[in-house]
Amino acid sequence: MERLVRLILESYTYWQLALIAVETGAFCGFLYYAVRFLKAVRHRHLKRLGENGLPEARSVSVIVVVHDDLDYIENVLPLLLQQKYDVPYQIVVVNDMPELEETGDMLKMLSERFPNLYVTTIRNNCHFKHTRKLAYTIGIKAARYDCVLFTTTRDIPANEKWLGLMCKGFVSDRSLVWGYSRIKRVPGVLNRLERTVNIYASLPMLAAAVSGKPFSARPGNMGFARRLFFDHNGYCKHLRLNSGENDLFLQRIRHAVDTSVILSPSAVTERMPAGRFSVWYNRRKFDTYTYRYYPVSLRLFLGMENIFRVLFWGTAVTLIAMQIPFLWEISVTLIGLRLLTMAAVFRKLSKRTQEKIPYLTCFLWDIVAPADALILSISRRLKPSIDLWI
Repeated sequence: MERLVRLILESYTYWQLALIAVETGAFCGFLYYAVRFLKAVRHRHLKRLGENGLPEARSVSVIVVVHDDLDYIENVLPLLLQQKYDVPYQIVVVNDMPELEETGDMLKMLSERFPNLYVTTIRNNCHFKHTRKLAYTIGIKAARYDCVLFTTTRDIPANEKWLGLMCKGFVSDRSLVWGYSRIKRVPGVLNRLERTVNIYASLPMLAAAVSGKPFSARPGNMGFARRLFFDHNGYCKHLRLNSGENDLFLQRIRHAVDTSVILSPSAVTERMPAGRFSVWYNRRKFDTYTYRYYPVSLRLFLGMENIFRVLFWGTAVTLIAMQIPFLWEISVTLIGLRLLTMAAVFRKLSKRTQEKIPYLTCFLWDIVAPADALILSISRRLKPSIDLWI
């Protein structure tokens, strides 16, 4: 062993050894996250129930906030109203400050056809400003049942089995149900990028939810027991902030919940893509504004993944570019192992959610993700969205 150490010290300088040590350490850090993600995408809710068996089917209220979304009301809302679920359920539509008469007329026609549709309206008042949390609060209070699911006008259930599968997550009166939301696949580079970023953002959320410590959820596919909402005073602590209902609120209640993660091709929702880069980027900036209010430990957990990326790719590129004997071969091997591990996680995620993985874009994003996070952070501080606060 001493001869080997002496040989290594004679063959390489200290900074060369430091580079390979940093790269190896960063690779081990990557493996820590990869193992968590792989465990999460392999999660099966019904197996986790164990001896308790299948959960009792519960009545549920599904809440969706609309604002003159005529296409959604005509084409998607009927899909929610005709879900295959044997237990009575309710769809609560919060008609948030409509400007078109057609919105109310279409909802009235649907409520006459479907007795399980309940519509409540927030009237337009130029002297009264409110965040979307008020609309959600009104929807929760109007809900007939103690279990509530949330979806948005941008999300379409995968099929008529969506409701029945998501309702299996309500195992107690403290249940939080987490479901996957994917981006609809359309041609174009922007769509590949949007789907890639959605995958990278969803994996830490999924891993945290499976471990019983959820910190965020997609607004189009999640739910919780109403008791959690009222026992913790709803959104009162951040009511003036027009964001945070799916992360700041969950972080307040996460120690009091029974988290259920439902992964199934029939339990996902599909979100409509942004269509334009500026729209997509501004949505990301708006939705991630609440990051500054996360606990330090959570920000460290999320930030360390990007730090490990910077250290790994920075040292790997340096060693390969310098063509340092034997060390650059180790770097290439570690890169190959990293990509294979990522591919295994993505493949399992695809199988569980029918997410179409843009593998090449995902591999490239692993390199540029730290720069994107830095630019997004600077942009949020220098030019925050104008409608964040009321």
